[in-house]
Amino acid sequence: MDRSVASDTRLAYDELAHVYDGLTAHHDHEAWLGQLLELATAYGLAGRRLLDVGCGTGKSFMPLARRGFDVTACDISPRMAARARRRSRGHGVVVHVADMRRLPLLCEGADLVTCLDDAVNYLLDGDELRAGLCGMRRNLRPGGLLLFDVNTLATYRSVFCEGMSWRSGECSYVSLGEPRPLCAGGLFATTLRAYRGGVLLADSRHVQRHHPVPELEQALVAAGMEPLAVYGSGIDGAPVRPPDEGRHTKLVVVARRPPVSPTE
Repeated sequence: MDRSVASDTRLAYDELAHVYDGLTAHHDHEAWLGQLLELATAYGLAGRRLLDVGCGTGKSFMPLARRGFDVTACDISPRMAARARRRSRGHGVVVHVADMRRLPLLCEGADLVTCLDDAVNYLLDGDELRAGLCGMRRNLRPGGLLLFDVNTLATYRSVFCEGMSWRSGECSYVSLGEPRPLCAGGLFATTLRAYRGGVLLADSRHVQRHHPVPELEQALVAAGMEPLAVYGSGIDGAPVRPPDEGRHTKLVVVARRPPVSPTE
């Protein structure tokens, strides 16, 4: 691994937790999760037991909790997990602190496991990727679905290499990109900062790895999963095919834990 992009994901998100909702206010999670639920249903989702891995402040699971899902969630950052617990009060959600690279059995027999908002990109090599996918499979029932997204090369070019800035309410945000060769499977880094009235509220460095589709599919198979489909999505979040690394901002991957055969 390129040690010039050494990473501490827990520290990065602990630092970002108190501004995360403002930083991501432009993402319509309600509409997006509705689209992803339609996608999962099309691939045979049956049941309402959900494990959301890398749940952040709960924006990625609350749309499904409101739709009647029995939700268990986890995040590597204690501060993000604490905010997710507050957000989900009254909805019966159980939120744990857990590292997806060493994911314990949190929701045995889950019908659906989600890992959204580019959390899989924080798995920085092949061993970490396989370990994360194995942990997600372990929590699924036979026939259960896994649905996750990853960033594309287009996103690494614009957000991580070139950088960008935006405003939300009284705050302004900036992604201070670190220019690097734009190569498949590469490591990318950026520093996210939040300001209010010129005062620095958060300063948080993030390192991610681009995961090419063939590598994702190979890792899924190695983890005992069946890759089902890969979609692209843009600003509106709608999953479309074929995926395009140069045009779409995310890829959405659908996989399944194989059903138990009659002979097992």
